[in-house]
Amino acid sequence: MESSQIIRPNIALCLSTEPRFWEITAYNTQFIKKWADAMNINLHIFIHAWDHISIRYTRDDYKNIFKANNFTTRDFILDHKIEKNNIIDDIEPTDCIIENKDCLDEGIEHIYDEKFASFIGNKKWVNDKKHLEFKIKYTNEPCISQLYSILKCYDIMSNFAERNNIYYDLIIRSRFDQSLYNLFYNQPRQNAVEKIYRKGASSVTYPMVGLSKNFKGFKFRPRGVSMTDERSTGNAVLYNMLCPRFTINYKRKLWMEFAVLVGSSNIINKDTIKNYLNNIIDLAVREKTHNVTEKRNSVIETSSHWVMAEYLLQHFESGISTLKPALPWQYKLNHLGRDVFTPGEYKNKLEDLIKKEKTRKTSLYTKNMF
Repeated sequence: MESSQIIRPNIALCLSTEPRFWEITAYNTQFIKKWADAMNINLHIFIHAWDHISIRYTRDDYKNIFKANNFTTRDFILDHKIEKNNIIDDIEPTDCIIENKDCLDEGIEHIYDEKFASFIGNKKWVNDKKHLEFKIKYTNEPCISQLYSILKCYDIMSNFAERNNIYYDLIIRSRFDQSLYNLFYNQPRQNAVEKIYRKGASSVTYPMVGLSKNFKGFKFRPRGVSMTDERSTGNAVLYNMLCPRFTINYKRKLWMEFAVLVGSSNIINKDTIKNYLNNIIDLAVREKTHNVTEKRNSVIETSSHWVMAEYLLQHFESGISTLKPALPWQYKLNHLGRDVFTPGEYKNKLEDLIKKEKTRKTSLYTKNMF
């Protein structure tokens, strides 16, 4: 291969969890696809989504609903029909699964019938199996449905990559209610690829992509592998996975932001995500030993930020080092909010967000951008 040749990069965009404000993603993908075409990049979009949108309550509201013990799905699901075909037609994913959370039933049975039974201490975190089922499916405590969807989307992507012998230089995890803007939109013709791939060379360097102006990302390496590997073309790629924030607090407890995660096929593949549902359950539902009393209490982990951090560290090297980004980008979360309970309120919120998104795009683009 001549040194002037540059491999056409492959990028996977993985979208997961409940499709809140998926229309924002549909609007944004038209720009992302134009960017990929302009940069001669192979872009593949993968989706795992649930077939409903849950209402967001406060913790006190959840407690009151469960205390009444006459709750049904209507108490938790927004009466806003998810049209699967509309999502597929508007986003045009490479591969996609949109399913009901009943696929989690086997895991719920395992938790209630086997895992709870193995606990020595307090088992009264839920009143009965129905209580556990609704907490898993319609709240984020424990955070099983959210993290399952993220890893299921990775699984869909990894299966596609394996079937088609594709190596992804970038795998970007995002949400439906999120705007990923200046990675894709900030002057895409002005050597953006050269910031990722060495100018005029056949070798590929892993992009140090920042996730905000104050990015404090970290890198992870799959266990048992060296820092570099050879791509099929003979190009060295670094092993690392990037997140916006990773901290360890005074109790030595981990915490990470994973609204956006960036990796590559070296890191996110069939080997590193296998058996993910059981692994999530083991982290999110566990028994904790207190140092002082040595009394054991069953714990439902309420923080998905901790569980995701622990999941990564169980599958990757525990050593963490700071990365200095060469290509900073920003993102914006568009939360559903705890004031949306009806289809009308959802529609009004969506229209407002789309209007803001269009204003943001107008400020980023010029007529001659593409």
